[in-house]
Amino acid sequence: MNAGLISGKRKIPRVKAVPDRVAFCENFMRKGSTILTKLFRFYYEGFRNLSGWGRNVWIIIIIKLFIMFAILKLFFFPDFLGKRFDNDKERSDYVMEQLINSR
Repeated sequence: MNAGLISGKRKIPRVKAVPDRVAFCENFMRKGSTILTKLFRFYYEGFRNLSGWGRNVWIIIIIKLFIMFAILKLFFFPDFLGKRFDNDKERSDYVMEQLINSR
């Protein structure tokens, strides 16, 4: 058995401050910065210091969002009003009629 555990005194290793994090905290809390600047720095430093696993997850999320909003829109949401009507007046009349007479 470990003698340090028997006597009740366990040595706890000291954690050294990470220089990047210290610099980040000093830059983030700089006086005179606007809230938008602080917010940008917060996310910029967070994404810059991501691990390989975190970057892969964000790449997957961005690809999925692109598929959802760009590709699916092309196939499942055609320009219904643009194809049926020639001008904005006819489109607005049709939409108003559909809203009023929807029952």
